[in-house]
Amino acid sequence: MATCAATTVWAGFDTPMSCLGTMVFPNSDGSKEIYALDITLDAEGYVLQSTNKARNDTVVDQGACTAYLDSGCRHDVVVNGAATDMFYTFRLVEITATTYAYREVWQDGASAGTVLTCLPR
Repeated sequence: MATCAATTVWAGFDTPMSCLGTMVFPNSDGSKEIYALDITLDAEGYVLQSTNKARNDTVVDQGACTAYLDSGCRHDVVVNGAATDMFYTFRLVEITATTYAYREVWQDGASAGTVLTCLPR
C-alpha cells in the first residue's frame, strides 16, 4: 500500500514514463548494495522495480501516489500480505526533460539516490 506524503495529489506525468538507473545503497556496516531501478510513473501512480545486482532479487512496489515530482510519496512495505512498520519515501527532481534526480529515504534514516533517465513508455 502506498500513501501520498502531500495532502493534495498532483499528477507528475500525464503520459507513462519509464525511468531507468542504477542506485548504490550503503549499508550500516560500510558495505554497499547495487540496485538496477526500473520505474514506471504516470497520472495513476507508480511501479518501482528494483533488482539487487549481486543477489538477482527483484522487488516490485506500486502505489497510487502521484506526488513524486512534488512533495514525494511514501511506500508502506507489505510482506506476504501483512503490513509491517517499514516504509520509504521517494521523490524525483527534474534536471533536464529526460533526466531526474531520485532520492529514497527509509524509516530508519538510511537513504540513497541516483540519476534516472526517463523516456515516454
